[in-house]
Amino acid sequence: MNKIMIIDDDPILVHEIVTEFKKWHLLVSTVQDWENIVKEFIQYHPDLVIMDVKLPKFCKLGN
Repeated sequence: MNKIMIIDDDPILVHEIVTEFKKWHLLVSTVQDWENIVKEFIQYHPDLVIMDVKLPKFCKLGN
């Protein structure tokens, strides 16, 4: 079964995405620990990642 990981800080959007993917019987994971996203990614080993490219905590302006 295909595994998808959602990395987004908007809980409403995440809920909607997860709900839709589950209708297709896909396994979906969301970030539980924002301090250890890479660890969660490695443990889950998703086939697809859908990620917000402007996560406030991880944006570094000027770099």
